[in-house]
Amino acid sequence: MDKIAQKKELLQRISAMEGDTFKYNEAAILEAYKKQTENTSSVAIKILSIFGGLLAVLFFLGFLALAGLYDSKSGLLIFGSLFIIAAIVIDKKISKLIMDTISIALYSLGFLVLGFGLSQLRIDDQYMALIFMAIALAALLTTPNYIIAFTSTVLISACLLYIIISNEAFNFIHLYLAGIAALLVYVFLNEAKLLTYNRALATLYNPLKVALIFSLLLGLLVFNRAMGMVFSIRFLWLSSVILIAAILWVMPTILNRLEVTKTSTKVFSYGATVLLLATTLFSPTLPGAFLIILLSVLVRYKTGLVIGIIAFIYFIMQFYYDLFLSLLTKSILLMSSGVVFIGLYVFISKKLKSDEKL
Repeated sequence: MDKIAQKKELLQRISAMEGDTFKYNEAAILEAYKKQTENTSSVAIKILSIFGGLLAVLFFLGFLALAGLYDSKSGLLIFGSLFIIAAIVIDKKISKLIMDTISIALYSLGFLVLGFGLSQLRIDDQYMALIFMAIALAALLTTPNYIIAFTSTVLISACLLYIIISNEAFNFIHLYLAGIAALLVYVFLNEAKLLTYNRALATLYNPLKVALIFSLLLGLLVFNRAMGMVFSIRFLWLSSVILIAAILWVMPTILNRLEVTKTSTKVFSYGATVLLLATTLFSPTLPGAFLIILLSVLVRYKTGLVIGIIAFIYFIMQFYYDLFLSLLTKSILLMSSGVVFIGLYVFISKKLKSDEKL
């Protein structure tokens, strides 16, 4: 049975369950689904489109340099604005996969050319970041298509981090991570509500979800970098506490999904989680990656799960590398942690099986 036939059967079942009060336009629903299927690509293809667009931008920047456009301030501002507008119009009017690379190329090129123009006008970098944030936010609200929405969200996050770094206000990274983590948890735990709120938000949901994951990882990378500088960040443990609290906030939903009702199992799960995460008190990168993994498993989001696992492995390697211990001590520490994790997995599996039997 093909997917169109499956959708017809699903609509008929829903109609039978709801009764005569349930009304729907079958032809319009199937047409919308067919159109979405024809123009849907995986996140990997979309990421390749972004990189392809960026390569096209580099070549075109070389052409602009040869043409002498960089000598004209007004030319840079005009062309930068036109490129951004063209990218938004293309992304909004034409829903074809081949246009993704063109739109992201024009969008990136527009910001780069506009940035060159603003720098020649002696605009401060922080004001430039605020201008870019305003443009990206406007594009996000007016064009809720995947490529532009994803790029705009990540750009807003990158500008916020740039403002923090340029002012050497590294303590505000705690606030940044708290805000992104709260948004990420809300978006993942309220998927059904957001998808059914209105059409624009439903279209925006998928790019926003993956963009928030990348935004959290950007913040963790900046934190990890700033942490290596003496006296850069005060209260190093604060971000870890925030992210651990976010994980504990998600825990009841996970336990309910697993149908864990036994009080002793819940207490053990919370206790083991707190005990394990307490070891990462001065390395928020690990609970941050773990939060992405948990949320992705909860909503069965494969792309987020892969990103979270890769980030978790990278941050563990970075944590291992940064430890001021001998190689032998590091090896023993990692081996011991592995044994503890395996033991906890076996114990939890037995607990869950016993609950299922009950």
